[in-house]
Amino acid sequence: MFKALLRKQLRELFGSFTRRGNGKKNKNAKVGFIILYVICFFSLAIAFVGMGTMYADVIIPSGQNWLYYSLCSVMAVALSVFGSSFATYSTLYNAKDNELLLSLPIPPKYILLARSISVYLLGLMFEAVVFIPTTIVYLVKVGANALNVICPIILMFALSVLILCLTCFFGWVIAVVNRKIKNKTVGTVITTILLLGAYYVFYFNAQQVLTAVLASAMNANIPLHIVGDAGIGKVIPLIAVIVIVAILFVITYRILSSNFIKIVTTKTTTKKVEYKKNVEVKQNTLSKTLLKKEIKHLKSSAAYLMNGAFGVLAMPACAIVLLIKAKDIKPLLELVPSKWLAIIAFVCVAVLSSMNSLSAPSISLEGKNFWIIRSLPVNSYAVINSKITLHELFTIPPAMITGIAVCYSLSLDWSTSVNVLAADFIFIVLMAQVGVALNLKMPKLDWVNETQAVKNSIPVLITIFGGWFAAVVLGGIYFILRNMIDVQTYLVALLVALALLTRLLGNWLRGRGVELFEAI
Repeated sequence: MFKALLRKQLRELFGSFTRRGNGKKNKNAKVGFIILYVICFFSLAIAFVGMGTMYADVIIPSGQNWLYYSLCSVMAVALSVFGSSFATYSTLYNAKDNELLLSLPIPPKYILLARSISVYLLGLMFEAVVFIPTTIVYLVKVGANALNVICPIILMFALSVLILCLTCFFGWVIAVVNRKIKNKTVGTVITTILLLGAYYVFYFNAQQVLTAVLASAMNANIPLHIVGDAGIGKVIPLIAVIVIVAILFVITYRILSSNFIKIVTTKTTTKKVEYKKNVEVKQNTLSKTLLKKEIKHLKSSAAYLMNGAFGVLAMPACAIVLLIKAKDIKPLLELVPSKWLAIIAFVCVAVLSSMNSLSAPSISLEGKNFWIIRSLPVNSYAVINSKITLHELFTIPPAMITGIAVCYSLSLDWSTSVNVLAADFIFIVLMAQVGVALNLKMPKLDWVNETQAVKNSIPVLITIFGGWFAAVVLGGIYFILRNMIDVQTYLVALLVALALLTRLLGNWLRGRGVELFEAI
């Protein structure tokens, strides 16, 4: 029975990448998922290689090698907890099949354990992004032997259990908070922003944290050695870490199992709506009604809002930082040829706008209710267009504000700024269409919780990382042609090319896209 539950959870975790919308396995999708994961892993690993190199250059010459693994472990745990806490909430406490499974003759502890393993694997993937690159950096700096290769591997798996305990705790806190408040989305979003802010404050102040901890380690015998000593190859500290983590897991599991049924089966009370007579109802157009439906869905789903509209927070934040630091940036601009600045501005805004992925999971998010919208006397393209419009509505305004801030910070003239903003505008429209087109080709309607449709989705990965890659490539093309074409001409040509692609893809959506939509 437990094996069947575990297989079910693993299919839910990875099924979004390996099955079509009709539930059939897709070998091409499986290969594509592996390739995309490898690309994403190496893209993120590059940043942590830099972090590990910074730590190693400061710590290893001091002889305090244990401190290296202590700091890298803290960073790995922080990223994993942030990255999987809300997925833990959705998987353990907010899955749509919780009541169905509890109605079956299955011990609740089996349900909890199977889902905990699924959460464990998710946390392990986040941890590996930090731990593997930093371990490689350490081995390159000090040299490899049997102990300092095997011990970090065992330490990584031990810490992943600690991450499981922490994410289960935070997921439980989120579940309790959402049970107490009426607006679950607001509570989840606020908690996410607080965790995100805390993580980035820690990450961007890593140098100051490193200096302070290193100074303390030099002047006092502080108890930070256990994890660090385990990482550098000492067996006794490694055993101690394993024992401590095992104890924490047993305690966490017992606490969760005693509260699991209560949290899962407790529903937030629904506010009663008072019927009012003779209330005038304002009639809206079809397109506005469909758009309101999409906005209402977005507002009601914390997973969709935080993952699909993350750029709405990131872009204004970057704009504010740029405006505040404009004077500090200007000396650096003297090192960059002036004709490159406009392309840098375009690429920056395009990359930031690609952090929004509202259109990519929009078809899949209809889920089991897809038949409702198909049964309505509504033109199929109108439904598709409403999902594109949602992406544009929540991406274009913050992108244009950010673009103005970037152009001001880079001291671009007004005509160049207009061309940059226009190119970014068309780029966003194109990426909105690309997201829907990919989701029509790879729909996923049999999800258990919305996190699977929003996060475990090839269209989302392709839209985000593909948008970043496309922006960099478009900037690189100008770098190659910089001696043959001026920047204004290139921006106009880029604008025309993007507009043409947008037109062609729009026609495809009206034809083949509608056919795919109606065949789902």
